[in-house]
Amino acid sequence: MNETMTRELFSWLGLLSNEKKGQKLLKKFGIYDYLEKLIDLDGYYDHLILLMLNSFLFSTEELARKMLMHWSVNASTLLSKNILEYFRLIYRSEYFFYDWCLPLLLQQSVSSDRQVSAMAFDVLEEACQDENSLNLLLKKTNNDIHQDLLR
Repeated sequence: MNETMTRELFSWLGLLSNEKKGQKLLKKFGIYDYLEKLIDLDGYYDHLILLMLNSFLFSTEELARKMLMHWSVNASTLLSKNILEYFRLIYRSEYFFYDWCLPLLLQQSVSSDRQVSAMAFDVLEEACQDENSLNLLLKKTNNDIHQDLLR
């Protein structure tokens, strides 16, 4: 893997995702779709996904967020825990956390993997120290309860 410069390629793709023109190129050639499918439960590609996690811009790009959502649900336990730590980092840096990370944390909190679920609750607990996070969480929970009752 070191000899083929694959790691550098994924780092460069992450750099492209940080610019508008780069995002257009990634969309045009279906790179997000390809990278989204790179996930497996065995964790074979986890080291590459970790590179992308640290280099892609997820705050503004919808396809990148979709890719991250797919990864967080279908990842190995180790990668899921790393993604949750990434969410904690985003919360602490106050970087567009409420809109898209909080629903993903709620989704991970009901994971069948107890380690992932516990980690999600840990991050949720920290995030709910903030009044905005707590209010959004309560609103989301109330909306879900009402939708379940209407079914």
